[in-house]
Amino acid sequence: MNVSEALKGALPNFIPGLGTPYVDPSTLPEGPFLAYDRAGNLVKVVFMVPLKKLNESHKYVDIGTKTLRALGITRIDHVNLIPSGPHPGVSEPHYHIELVLVSLDQERKVLEGEPY
Repeated sequence: MNVSEALKGALPNFIPGLGTPYVDPSTLPEGPFLAYDRAGNLVKVVFMVPLKKLNESHKYVDIGTKTLRALGITRIDHVNLIPSGPHPGVSEPHYHIELVLVSLDQERKVLEGEPY
């Protein structure tokens, strides 16, 4: 489901630097969020992991393997780690962990801005 729909319009449909994200509402707040460019190409897979979970687990946390395999993704170009405060859909401080499928230059171009 488009994140804008899932959050009842609290976020725009296309977010510069992030694109048009889709999520299964049952997986909120962590996701995965599938972020597409305006042409409908998958550009990145994003997880929004609360700091609380990262700080309390004190163990290995595998957030992407199952998702990437299900999508048939076998290559990641780079990873963005972006700290974030609360925003619609995620009510506590967290990190955006972005598994990006295209080069940084291409990411900036097709998502119309710096990584979100």
